This record gives sequence, C-alpha cells and structure tokens, in this order.
Amino acid sequence: MKSIFNTIQYDQKALQLPWRFILINIILFIIFSALAFHQNAMYLFYSNDGQHTLALARWSAIWHGSEFGFSNNFLQSNGGIGFPLNTALFPGFILAALFKNNIIYSEVAAYLVFALEFFSIALIISRSIGLSWNLALISAWVLPLIAYPYHYYAYLYNIMETVPELGTVIVASDLIIILFAFLGRSTIRRFLFGSAGIILLLVYIVIANPPSIVMSAPIIALVCLGYLISCASIREKKFKIFFTAATLVISIPLIIFVYSVLKFTVSYYLTANLNYGEHTIINWYYISLLFHGKDNPDTWLFTMASLGVVLCSFSGNNFQKSFARAVLFAMIVLIGFGIVLTSTNFWTGPMPFYFEFMLWPFYVCYSVAFVGAVFAAISKLLFSKLQFYVNILVRALIILMPWSLFLLAAPIGDCWDVPKPPTKTAITEILNNNIALAPGKPFLGRVANFTGLKIKKPVTWGADIAANDNEILRQTGNDHRMSGNWFYNIPTLEVYTPVISPIYFQFAKFFFALPEDEQIRSVITMRNPNIRWLTALGVRYVVTDALLPHANLVKVMPLKNMGDLYLYELSIPNIGQYSPTKIIQLTNSKDILDKLNESNFDPQTQVVTEITLPMALNKAINGKIIVDKGSINVSASSQGYSLLLLPLEYSHCLTLRSHLAKEQAPRLFRANLTQTGVLFYRKLDASIRYFTGPLSHPTCRLADSKDFERLSSLRD
Repeated sequence: MKSIFNTIQYDQKALQLPWRFILINIILFIIFSALAFHQNAMYLFYSNDGQHTLALARWSAIWHGSEFGFSNNFLQSNGGIGFPLNTALFPGFILAALFKNNIIYSEVAAYLVFALEFFSIALIISRSIGLSWNLALISAWVLPLIAYPYHYYAYLYNIMETVPELGTVIVASDLIIILFAFLGRSTIRRFLFGSAGIILLLVYIVIANPPSIVMSAPIIALVCLGYLISCASIREKKFKIFFTAATLVISIPLIIFVYSVLKFTVSYYLTANLNYGEHTIINWYYISLLFHGKDNPDTWLFTMASLGVVLCSFSGNNFQKSFARAVLFAMIVLIGFGIVLTSTNFWTGPMPFYFEFMLWPFYVCYSVAFVGAVFAAISKLLFSKLQFYVNILVRALIILMPWSLFLLAAPIGDCWDVPKPPTKTAITEILNNNIALAPGKPFLGRVANFTGLKIKKPVTWGADIAANDNEILRQTGNDHRMSGNWFYNIPTLEVYTPVISPIYFQFAKFFFALPEDEQIRSVITMRNPNIRWLTALGVRYVVTDALLPHANLVKVMPLKNMGDLYLYELSIPNIGQYSPTKIIQLTNSKDILDKLNESNFDPQTQVVTEITLPMALNKAINGKIIVDKGSINVSASSQGYSLLLLPLEYSHCLTLRSHLAKEQAPRLFRANLTQTGVLFYRKLDASIRYFTGPLSHPTCRLADSKDFERLSSLRD
C-alpha cells in the first residue's frame, strides 16, 4: 500500500532533487535562530538551573577540558566528584567557548547548535518514516521552534530553557533507535557501520552525561524491542538479536562504570532521608505530556502524535508500519508504567515524563505526518489539477511562517531579567579578591552560604531556600550561593549534583543541617553554621542573613524588605595546614560522628580513622595546597611521620603521585569519616587527582560504596 504521506510529490524535475531547497532552509534556520535567540537572550540558560549549566561549562573549560571520564570539582562542596556533565563533549558548548568574552553571544551560539541538532534529527526521522521532503522540513522547523525558547518560554514543557544540552542526548538516543531499525535490512557492510555507529553513540552518552542514560536507555530499549516484535523479516530479526547480544557484552565496562557512578549516591542509599517535595507525588501531570491539560500545547502534541503513529501503523511499507508500531509500543508502556506509579510509592527515580523527552522528536514528526495526511487528502480532492502550485505554496509557507512569527510576535512580557554575567557585588568582590581559585595558585579557603536562618520554621528547598536565593538574586544580581560564586571561580561548600556522596551527605546533614528541614537528592539544605567543622572543611567566609557569633563581620549588604546580608570571616580555616597528632580509631559512622561532635574534639590536633597509623606523629609545618587543572598539589615537611588533614573528600578514585623519588611514598586514607588524610615521612610534595572513567578506575566509586556499607551500621 502506497504511503499516504508521500502524496505531496514533486512533479517537476527541478523539485525532484530538493538539496538546494534543504540548504536554503538550513541557512535560513541558522540566521533565524541566531536573531531570535539574541532577542530572547534573557530566557536562555534561564534561572538558577540554567546558570548552573553555564557555570559547569565555564568550569570545565578552565579546569579540565575533554576527558574520557570525570574528575572532582574543587569549586563545590568538599572537592568531591563534579556534576557528571562533560560539557567539552557537547558541540553547543564547544562553539560557545569561542565567544567566552561575551556571555550573550556565547549563550546564543550554544542554543543555535542545540536547535540545529533538533532540526537535523527531525529531518532524519521524518525521511526514515516515509514523509515527503516538504513534511520533513516542516518537522525540522517545528521541533526546535516548540522545544527551545525562541520567543518567551518554550511552547513545550520548559526544560530547554535551563538544560538545553539535554537536546544533544535526545538526538544521540534517537539516532541509536533509527540505526537499530535499519540494521539487517541491507548489506553486511552497512550492518557493521550501523552497529559501530550505535556503539559510538552509546559511549558518547555515557561519557558526556552518565545520569542521562537512566532516561535514554529505557526508551531506546522499548522502541527497539517494539520494532523487533513488529518487524516481519526473520533475517532482519536475527541480525538485530545478534547485534543486541554482542552490544550487551561489549557494553559491560560502560554498564559497570555507570553503575559505579550512580550507586554511590544519596538517592541510592539514603532515600529515607530525602524529601522530594511535590515530585514524590506521582500524579497524572508527571506521567506524560498527554496529561498536561486540554489547553496545553503539550497535550495537543501528544494527541496529534498518537493519531499520526496509529495512522502510520497501517500505511506505508513494512518498515514504516513496523517503526510506527514500535513507537506506539513505547508510548503505551511508558504511560502504563506511569499509571501504575499513581497508586504506589516504591518509585524514587525520574518522573515518567522525563523518559518521554527522548520521544519528543518522534512526537513532532508523527504529528506533522497526521496533519500532512489530512492536508494531502484535502488538496488532492480539491486541487488535484494544481498540485505543482500547491507544492510551491507549501514550500513558501515553510520559509515564511517562522519569520512571520518572529516579526509579528507580541513584545516579551515581564520575566526574571537577571544580569549576565552575575553582578560582582561588594560581598562577591571580597570573595573574589581573597579566595578565588586560579590554576597553579594556592587554595585559600571556601565560602558557605547560610541564608534562610531568619525563617523560623522547617524549610523546603524550593519553596523557601531557593525562593529566598531568587529574591536576593533579583535585588543584587547575584545569588551569593552557587552560580554567582562559581562564575568567578569562588569555591563554595554548596554542592549541586545528582551524585552527592552518601558519606559526605551524612556528615553535612549531621553538622550543618537542622533535623526538620527538607533534603533533596542534588543539594544539601544547610541552616546550622557549625563553625568548628566549617573551618575544618576549609570554609573561610560565611554568607548569612542573621548575626553569627564567634566570627569576624567583614561586610553588611542591605536588602529591601529582607533585612541585611552579612559576610563573616572565620578564624584558622583548614587550607592544608591542619596536622593532627592524636589518633582515634573507630569503625562505625555513628560512633565517628558522635566522637567528632564532642565539644572537646579539636580537628587541628585530633583525627578519627579506621586504620592503624604510627602512634608517634609529628606536627607537620608549611602545609600548603596548590589547585591545578585536574589535580591538587600538596606539600609539607616534618621531623618524622606526620599527616595532613585535607579539606578534600576522600574517595578510592583519588590517586597520589609523589614528586620525591627518594622519600618514603606517602599514603592516602579516610579521615573524620569524609575527609582525606595524607600520611608521609619527613617531606611531602605530591599531586592528588580524582578520576573515574570506563577505562580508568571504572569501579572506584563501588569501592566507596563498600566503605559506606561497612561504616554504616544499617543500610537504608
């Protein structure tokens, strides 16, 4: 049966080879996108999440670059693993780096590439499922126009305003699905090339952003399984099954690596300690775009996509029908899974509609297919003798419609118009001058934010702390907590990552949090400024909205209707010079925390560890930390055996390389539950590097997990 979606054909010879027209569309799309994104720049990398993404890209460019794995981030928390996002591998961020001296141009460049990726994948999917070039180009325009913030917010669920790099993961995932669908349909050579392409794309996703594989892998598996079930060719099925089995074997190192990264997290071990707020309630909204309301564009897109998928399931050749049924299978399973979650409480992973992100390009292409089928039927019925001119009209509309929307759109309404880059306030200026990091320079301390102390009730992160930060950001141009500091390379005790270490979380919650306050998986809500342990972790400055006793007031910044913002300086922060000589040996995290909490415990002279150390320790002198690209260098001297207590989270992913060949090799160990201790003899001059990747220390975080399980008397 001939596909009804190819009824708009090119009857003239000039229209049978549309590559010139495609090139014109690509050029116009690039020009249009650059102009639109520049006009709408205030909505690019929107809010704290968006600015955090930018800060990560900036941090990666300065401190790491492109790596086949992940390092720690000395700008965040106690120097643990950074947010597992390798921005140097995203084409959008690569182009943005060329405009690093102009943040607006940099943002526009990044979004331009991400949008062009969506344009391309829509074109590929549309042609793969049998749409004409006209309909394929319509899909290519529509997908980025509704997914990315071209004018005001994006029309679809607003995820691309904050994390546009997710688009690259979506594109890579959908390319895997397309390549899998074509495996075994042609020559052995094409089968091998397609197989290699899929494996390379899987490796790319894992290295570029490991947590995203949690969302992409199930959708890839569902669509591919659906296609395997629905395709009729026995030969094709054999090729696909062989490839799947071989890929699973080849991917074992990748699977182990991802499992290692994601297991040693708060989400895996301490879910009972977390409160995800409204996102713990699996209501219908979080199942699918279908349930976002009858007046919401999300629901309309899903509805038209469903009609298009069903229609394509019974039209076209066997491949097109099998592919449509595979997508339909994934949609049904995903919604069914979501419906199950509305009546159960077991799920602590991503919301079901997060998985659905991977299907957005298919939704758009099948929606256009449905609309195109209706239009084709009408045009054939009413304008059969004018088919050539109908094609010309369609092409003219493809080019003119986006520009008309751009030129005729209403002015942008009120928005959260924050300065880019963040304002360097009086407080930020002091922090920048005194503790900002630079490659090859000494570590001079961190800043910790304890705003929200005036709130006299248990707080939630979003409704209270983040809202309070947002108001400070609106008034001052800087949040003084995360991105506003990280942009200027100011290290903070604050952390923002989905892979927070459960050991560090235990420590920070015990000493810096109030028991009734909400904790979520990616940040730690801190409203208990314990000065003794703040200084032990290297905190030199504290930003707060309440008076802080036993600290030196450095700056007061008045706020409108919010009181004042205070900057305090703490005495004797640990910048690499802490050298305890008294050893206390304990092997249980509860006992360790209780010991550390004793009023007479002094982290400058005492240390708690599991291992046996030389009892006769000397106090080291001249302890110092130099922060470099991808590592830190530590140095000190002593009269004998000594140790340094570093403001660095301990991990089995740390490796130490001594620069002194003649001296006894130094040794790393876990100290005070979460910190890194360095035992050395007489002289220390070494570099310490955190790294984990599929080919280098892939299981080091599994070793950290074993530490946690051993130290914890009870696994949650």
